Parts: sequence; C-alpha cells; structure tokens
Amino acid sequence: MEGYNGTICAYSQAVSGKSFTMQGAVDPSSQKGIIPRAFEHIFESVQCAENPKSSLCFAVC
Repeated sequence: MEGYNGTICAYSQAVSGKSFTMQGAVDPSSQKGIIPRAFEHIFESVQCAENPKSSLCFAVC
C-alpha cells in the first residue's frame, strides 16, 4: 500500500480463457480469477494496516 500502480494485460486469441482467468467463477471459490483474488488481498492489507486513515481509490476500466 505504498502508492504503486499495476496493470495486468491479457492478450491472446478469441475464446482462449482471458475473461475466465481475470474474473474466474463464483463457485467454487478455488476458481476465483486474478481480479477477485487481488481485491481480497488489497482489502486484507488495508484492514491490517497500522494507519487507519489511509485513502484507497479503485478504477476498473
């Protein structure tokens, strides 16, 4: 949570699983994609942070 930006770019042929890799499945939770796993990690990190007044901004394009 030190002000870093990141990007994940998925590039491949049509119907090759890019959306599934990024989003995953709701059930079972073991098939979650990169986006929900990253959000869980970010929110856990914020919750555990020592500074409760940190600001957090998300943008999904």
